[in-house]
Amino acid sequence: MIAPHLYDFHYWFSSRPFPLSNRGVYILLFIFVGMIVADIVLRIIARKKRKTRDVLTKRIVSRVCICLETMSIFGLILLFFAFEGIPLLGARYFLLVWGIGLLVWVLSIAHESYVRNPAKRAAAIKKGEFSKYFKK
Repeated sequence: MIAPHLYDFHYWFSSRPFPLSNRGVYILLFIFVGMIVADIVLRIIARKKRKTRDVLTKRIVSRVCICLETMSIFGLILLFFAFEGIPLLGARYFLLVWGIGLLVWVLSIAHESYVRNPAKRAAAIKKGEFSKYFKK
């Protein structure tokens, strides 16, 4: 097993959690800083390709950037509380809540980009084909 304490109920839901190990702190710090770097890189790429993207793609990129930014900031706050050993705010279940929130956010973005946007594009093409016969 890689980390047997991760499968322990008391590790996640203890009211007085043990401090994070240095390796755990570095792993979480790497994840959260990586999310910030990914946000910055995505914003730079989106700004450079501004004219080639349509409105729906811009909205998806904006939602991904907001997700990365928000979740990395909340993650760094949770990491700070866990590192300082604050009993209530540094509890491990907040990391579970953070992970579930990230998963829900990613699934909503994926649903919009793979289900809603193709339908919106098809409706816009159909509307454009229909309206080209009418005078504006």
